[in-house]
Amino acid sequence: MCIRDRLLTHTVELNALTEDGARGPELVATWTFAERLLDEERVRELAEGWFRALRALAAHAERPDAGGLTPSDVPLAALTQPELDGVLAAYPDTADVLPLAPLQSGLLFHGLFDEQARDVYTVQMVLDFDGALDAPAMRAAGQALLDRHANLRAAFRHEGLAHPVQVIPAGVELPWREADLTEMGEAERAAE
Repeated sequence: MCIRDRLLTHTVELNALTEDGARGPELVATWTFAERLLDEERVRELAEGWFRALRALAAHAERPDAGGLTPSDVPLAALTQPELDGVLAAYPDTADVLPLAPLQSGLLFHGLFDEQARDVYTVQMVLDFDGALDAPAMRAAGQALLDRHANLRAAFRHEGLAHPVQVIPAGVELPWREADLTEMGEAERAAE
């Protein structure tokens, strides 16, 4: 498209947007150019090359081996590509990488300061149930919590990084172990 009566800020201008069509979103591109500097054929060649590149990029993105995160995908973490590659090698199913909150930084520091010391931040609870226990339902509820709340799936990574980060996997299987102690004596059960 050539506009004769408008001042252009660039020799060639491209405005692209998507419009909802009958077959879904459709890319619409409007090319504006300085007619005195370029002829329509040159701009058409440029546009065709641009669309070829977009089609190639879309075809690549559809491949199952394509993808991976880049620093622009996780801007809050402020990682370089080599740092992010290291995180992704350790956690291949990563959905997000975030910086640590101040409290998380403190907890990580104390956890790493003396790894042999007792972890004073670990809290254990014992629950007593009346009646029959539906272990499959409890396991499903625990898994649903992990599936629903990404922060419960967080892992922390600091090795090889300028600043530690929390890595959020796309999914985590609930660690689950069942032990039936009904056949044990009362003293043994209390010890367990």
